[in-house]
Amino acid sequence: MKQGEYIKTWRRRWFVLKQGKIFWFKSDIVSPESIPRGVIEVNRCLSIKGAEDTINKPYAFEISTIDDSMFFIADSEK
Repeated sequence: MKQGEYIKTWRRRWFVLKQGKIFWFKSDIVSPESIPRGVIEVNRCLSIKGAEDTINKPYAFEISTIDDSMFFIADSEK
């Protein structure tokens, strides 16, 4: 799940790591025609750290770039 950028609700998203970028999509059906809801260039990440204590959710983590910090929740530890 990913926390919304402006409205801070949690929404289920599906992620793809490809060519040094993390893309996320609204649907689990991803094809070459699918339009990503967002993208993060991995080489622009300043940090990726656990955030379970920050947002009180299991498997939570935060990705920070020079422009933004985003919170995510994985389905499992794996």
